[in-house]
Amino acid sequence: MTGLRGEPPARDEDAPDAGCGTGEAPGWLAARFEAELARGPVLARAFEDRARGYRGFLVIDSLCGGRSGGGLRIRPGLELDELRHAARIMTLKQRFAGVPTGGAKSGVEGDEDLPREEKLRRIRWLVGEMAAWLDTGALGIGPDMGTDPGLIEAVLEERGLLAGRRRFPGRFRGSGFYTALTAIEAAEAALLAADGGAAPRRGRSPLKGLRVAVEGFGAVGSSAARIAAERGARVVAVSTSGGAIHRPEGLDVGGLLRAPDPLAGDPAAEVLPREALLALPVDVLLPCGPGETLDVRSATSVSARVVSPGANTPADRALAGAFHAGGVLFVPSFVANCGGITAATLRAAGTPDVWIEGLLRGVYPRRVAALLREATTVNATPLEVALATLLPLPGESDPAEEAGPGSTGEGPAPAGVGTRSAAWLRLRRLYRSRAVPAPLLALPTALYFARRLGRRRPLP
Repeated sequence: MTGLRGEPPARDEDAPDAGCGTGEAPGWLAARFEAELARGPVLARAFEDRARGYRGFLVIDSLCGGRSGGGLRIRPGLELDELRHAARIMTLKQRFAGVPTGGAKSGVEGDEDLPREEKLRRIRWLVGEMAAWLDTGALGIGPDMGTDPGLIEAVLEERGLLAGRRRFPGRFRGSGFYTALTAIEAAEAALLAADGGAAPRRGRSPLKGLRVAVEGFGAVGSSAARIAAERGARVVAVSTSGGAIHRPEGLDVGGLLRAPDPLAGDPAAEVLPREALLALPVDVLLPCGPGETLDVRSATSVSARVVSPGANTPADRALAGAFHAGGVLFVPSFVANCGGITAATLRAAGTPDVWIEGLLRGVYPRRVAALLREATTVNATPLEVALATLLPLPGESDPAEEAGPGSTGEGPAPAGVGTRSAAWLRLRRLYRSRAVPAPLLALPTALYFARRLGRRRPLP
């Protein structure tokens, strides 16, 4: 598995106890963490069409069995470094969820509000530039910020890359909902951990009655606000790119969801600058916006007990240490928001929504609780423990190891893919070739991910 280039962040040697480890990781754990961050991606490319003024990028952070996958975004001011970080988080997210695919991200510069036809033109151009990786199966793409499934599928369909893909009956709630769901489940697990590992009360959410702030109100943020409100939380603040609103007794979440502009969805709310949301007096902060607003400086102003990101935040020891120094329990983003990629993979294998929700509401929270207990036991941050337990042990094969350019995993188990993963991938190929009906793949898929999500490998 590979990571971002550059020097590892400095450690905070004087970080006090924050209730879940001091952030003073044992030397062996810190060394593994820092060595991992110092590695670079498998591939990083920039593309340009000067005649049309297009700039695009591709980063493949890791390959698993010769494959990688991640979203394609359209963002103003997009740069290669942004995608390096995003692809790195994708690697960690896929590994945590047990998805046997490496991490990648791609994108083209442009305003998120561009007309649909112009977005299609830019996506077509970038897909053409990435054809060498897409056509061999080394890269898979999906929607991301500024794009949607319809845009991506339309372009892939034009290139014949969706041939044989099967459509499924029934409603799929979308990756945004499932990303929000795991961010909420992780927040609840963290609240229980912050209370000394108390067992959840049957039928009562740990969020009930607590104050929640949601940064960003797109597909993930709006779903997170709705789920939190359904579980009895007081959603007291939300923000968008245009600002923030705050109401201490709780916002009218239904009104926000119905309004064309969420900031106008509750007339009784106070309007604030967007950056003011992080410092509001709340119990839980859910960062779900596209911008990376959390850094060491902003972390010092956060008053929440728990931070559970629905958006990607840096795998940064300095940031995790700053939260611990302030007594804030910070769940790593690749842990908190892995629901979207997990659900999309399950759905692509024909798994019904009710099974997907069962896994993410049942098995997943137990995995997060175990991670937080481990962090307390070894006196480290959850970020350090999560990364260390995802790395291969001495003598193990790395499940994100490159299997060679263009490898599709046909024949024997590809390098870097375990026996169970290889068996599941073969079954999925049979399903896609219509040799296997959906029910014969759905059950093994659910069992496979139940085992992977529930896996708790001890620290070395």
